[in-house]
Amino acid sequence: MKYLVSKEEMESYDNNTTAYFQIPSLVLMERAALFVYEYIRKNYSISSKILLVCGMGNNGADAMALARMLYLGKYSVTVLIVGNKENFSVSALKQYEILQKYDIPLEDVLPEKEYDIIVDGLFGIGLSRDITGDYEQLISGLNNQNAIKIALDIPSGVDASNGTIKNCAIIADITITFGYIKKGMMLYPGKTLCGKIITADIGINEHSFMGQYPVAFTYDNLDLSLLPKRSSYGNKGDFGKALIIAGSYQMAGACEIAAKACYRMGAGMVKVVTSTKNRLIIQTNLPEALLSCYDTDRDFSDFADILEEDLKWCNCVCMGPGLGKDRYAKQLISFLFERTPPQIPFIIDADAINIISESDNLRGKLRENNTREIIMTPHIGELSRFTGLPVEMLKTDLEKILKQTVENYPIVLVAKDAVTMVYDKKNKLYINCSGNEGMATAGMGDALSGIITALIAQGADSYLAASLGVYIHGLCGDLAKEEMGSYSLMASDVIKQLKNLFKGGFLND
Repeated sequence: MKYLVSKEEMESYDNNTTAYFQIPSLVLMERAALFVYEYIRKNYSISSKILLVCGMGNNGADAMALARMLYLGKYSVTVLIVGNKENFSVSALKQYEILQKYDIPLEDVLPEKEYDIIVDGLFGIGLSRDITGDYEQLISGLNNQNAIKIALDIPSGVDASNGTIKNCAIIADITITFGYIKKGMMLYPGKTLCGKIITADIGINEHSFMGQYPVAFTYDNLDLSLLPKRSSYGNKGDFGKALIIAGSYQMAGACEIAAKACYRMGAGMVKVVTSTKNRLIIQTNLPEALLSCYDTDRDFSDFADILEEDLKWCNCVCMGPGLGKDRYAKQLISFLFERTPPQIPFIIDADAINIISESDNLRGKLRENNTREIIMTPHIGELSRFTGLPVEMLKTDLEKILKQTVENYPIVLVAKDAVTMVYDKKNKLYINCSGNEGMATAGMGDALSGIITALIAQGADSYLAASLGVYIHGLCGDLAKEEMGSYSLMASDVIKQLKNLFKGGFLND
């Protein structure tokens, strides 16, 4: 697990390190600069011409400390000091004075030269206003330079907390961030400007949290060890019985994709509840699946007893992929809320979300739930319908809206977008770092719901199943992109990659 910190959190941890643990700010600054110096020394020629752009704050101080190290290391450096020197922070003033002691040439105006490397130390995470005027012109000019751009901590102009752009920003090839990755570096549009992200340990660590841990985090490959273990002497019943209620007429693909992903993710048994019109398709394409089929031309009461037995059989229910919103689908969803035993978790997706959004009764049942684990997986359009808020507002401050939503509804909320977020009532925010643009195709959400359902069926708690399921879904998308590129990617390709992700056998005891 990797923590992702907001601007306010990072400033607090920095302050804790210097004020409580008594590690001087200049020591942290020297460690940051030394890390970047070693990176440049190992990766770029001594003949490289390097421009260091230094602002008035501590980000500029980092750049000035780096400038000194590069100068003493015999690199050709140009140090540009940007701003009114009366506005220097304490640390920036100290680093400026050190540069003067070494007689390192300092520029107030950008020389008309070409550079191999440009180091951005202009603003850092402290920026709170839009960049305009001379600063905007400078950033535009730097971006147009044919040079490697290395941002210190975060590209200047990217909001560290939410990834928005303060009118303009440095487009970095490499961002060397200090202590922890900033949350805004994982969110669009800021994510597109960071390039390769490298994290430098400068002495700010979990001790600096002093009990106030970051809200947000992400996973890496090591976290696959969190998956439910598979006993070598287990049987199919030990690995979960998932009930997937999906697929209306001419939407058989949704239930097939969800059920296949559920099996590939390790569920022991999967039963599909779907229209009789989908029976032959499911039996042909997924013979491993059990089936309960209903006839929408008949009264729902004819199927109710069968469904009730299915609910006694399963240990989790996924509802909604390709289900439609006709009268029969609405009766199905209402029945599930009324008759499913309270210990059975729900995964609510797609049309089930839309049906609930339009029903005051179902909203009430969802809001009043205090026993059942529930995961809801809307894309932005579905979340807009559920919350009643326009998409534009959701995209502006998604984290805040997720928090408000789970305060009203006791659910784990998976907000699917270019960067998917998972939020719950404990104020944990998972920000996904896997996946790619090729996954913006039909059926991807069905595959995700199947993966999450399988994890729930195997005993994972709802938040772990949701967050780790999102990460695995994206990893499989990345493996598929490596194999075939992003243009050709389909949901079925993601499901196929599950076997490649797990073929090492690490899930076995």
